[in-house]
Formats: sequence, C-alpha cells, structure tokens
Amino acid sequence: MNQIIFWLTFILIPGLFPDIDASHYLLFSSTMFYLTYIYNQVNPLILTPRTSVFFLSIPSTFLWYIAYHYNDFLCINPISEELFIISMFTYWYVIIYIASECY
Repeated sequence: MNQIIFWLTFILIPGLFPDIDASHYLLFSSTMFYLTYIYNQVNPLILTPRTSVFFLSIPSTFLWYIAYHYNDFLCINPISEELFIISMFTYWYVIIYIASECY
C-alpha cells in the first residue's frame, strides 16, 4: 500500500505543478528512487527467474511494436516485413524458451 502511495504522489505532484523545472523533477525522481529502495530493503520482494524474465520482456514488447509500425520512417533502408516478423518471432521464441527453462 505504501508503494502505491509513493507512486501516486510521484505522478500527481509534477502534474499538479506544471511550473516544475528539470532540477526539481530530478529531485522528485531521485526521491522516488530512494523511497523505493528503502521500501525494498524493509520488505524485500522475491521474484522467481521466470517472473523476472516476464517482467523484463514487457518493455521489449513496446519497442518491437514501435519498430514494426515505424520501420519505414526510422530506417534509411527499411527491412522487409517478412524479415522483421521472423526476427520478432525468433526473439519471442528465445524469451519463452528462457522463461520455461528457469527453475
């Protein structure tokens, strides 16, 4: 519950005060990082390797989505759609294989 309150205040304070400059935002970010660190030291969260691989694959899903949709715009020589899909499925196969082999 405390972690949710920390994150909500971190999101709401910069939103309520739009005049916050970069140094204050850095201060709020470092404070949030410190409070998260202290909370994890008091109540450590134990994740299995399978759960860790799952959580680490979520950001890569968004990156694959962005790269797929903006392939023509981001690349000087865009790769073909078939090659992109093959590489994406190969990546996901490796991630699923790693997650299934973790004990």
